[in-house]
Amino acid sequence: MNKNIKLALLGGDARQSCLARFLAEHGYETAAWGMSDSGCLGGAVRCRDPMSAMASASAVILPLPASLDGVTLNSENEERIKLHSILEYTEAPVFGGRLSEGFRLAASARKRKVIDYFESEALQIKNALPTAEGAISIAMQNLSRTLVGARTAVVGYGRIGRTLADLLLRLGASVTVAARNEIQLAYAQNSGAKTVNIGNGKREWAFAEKYDVIFNTVPARIFE
Repeated sequence: MNKNIKLALLGGDARQSCLARFLAEHGYETAAWGMSDSGCLGGAVRCRDPMSAMASASAVILPLPASLDGVTLNSENEERIKLHSILEYTEAPVFGGRLSEGFRLAASARKRKVIDYFESEALQIKNALPTAEGAISIAMQNLSRTLVGARTAVVGYGRIGRTLADLLLRLGASVTVAARNEIQLAYAQNSGAKTVNIGNGKREWAFAEKYDVIFNTVPARIFE
């Protein structure tokens, strides 16, 4: 790979800081903006503004997700910038995670190349484990009991739901998987989980049994 290029990393959290440090350690000129001051950037240069970071950059790398509200860049910096403004300051390809349709359309109108790296199936599978671990960690911090023997429900059985249910079972929790897909439910049963079919918009399942914690992995409003 050609390392005589400049990479600009904007926004994000500790993951972006680690990436900036990794790229700098591997010989890339790396400029960063919008990350927490507590993050160690190693040989990467922390810039005073996003324009300086993007100046002469061969590529711009945005975090996952690129935006939390669909409008502004996901950043730990107090200063907020609109996602679309990035296209005004660089003609370099833009890489980001879970890019909004609006941003894609704006880039297309300007004939700019944007790549959503979260569309990678391999990345999503690998990302499922830390996401599931994070959800379990939050539950453990807020529950007044251990997960061993706890009555838990996992709504959805996609990449994250399956990983989450497996981890909960290994921890000794009682797991009920709620999903619409019969094939997914069959896999869940084979793993040792109880199952509930929530097809046709059925929601009464949530009140059929008292759960200590419910994990919703469905990207929709399931509970009122």
